[in-house]
Amino acid sequence: MQQDINLTPHLREHMKRFPRTIGRYYASELYDICRGAVDPHDWLNPKSLPPVVLNAMWNGRVVHEYIQKLLPTEGNEIKIEHTHQLPDGNSFVIVGKVDHIPQTNTEEIWEFKTSTKEMPRPKPAHKHQAKLYCTMANRSRGVVFQPVQHSSGLYLKFIESVDRDDAWFNEQMNLVAVFHKKIYEYT
Repeated sequence: MQQDINLTPHLREHMKRFPRTIGRYYASELYDICRGAVDPHDWLNPKSLPPVVLNAMWNGRVVHEYIQKLLPTEGNEIKIEHTHQLPDGNSFVIVGKVDHIPQTNTEEIWEFKTSTKEMPRPKPAHKHQAKLYCTMANRSRGVVFQPVQHSSGLYLKFIESVDRDDAWFNEQMNLVAVFHKKIYEYT
């Protein structure tokens, strides 16, 4: 007699979040940090995600890998980081992975946003991340694409672009500095 095989425990293990390191923040989480949607307790103790969310994240990873295999490899998943010095001599680091930096256009970074539905525009968090990456990667423009498959082929659908804005970036770093201070006060 055949039985179903529950892969959820394996999915949970594979998608397990890394332990938080105070002073090291991911660019993908800064939108929530900067707008005050996450507090130090929740950041230090992230909730377990439901299987449907984990599965969507897994599928997004698979699509990213698939798209990156179709692009020149030298521009894929470029790890970047920015160390922000605080007036008191301390610092924090923002880390991220730019999905693609095209070799033919050295002024752009590309971000791929996967979703089961076509997006007419990026979510605010997507634009926020792309804009952060512009300054961090020293590029003038961030382009948000969505991989879309139609009967006629596979496309990177242009959704929107953002321009580099170093003054805005510094404002975001100031907001992260406030959060960073709150974490130290919390612990």
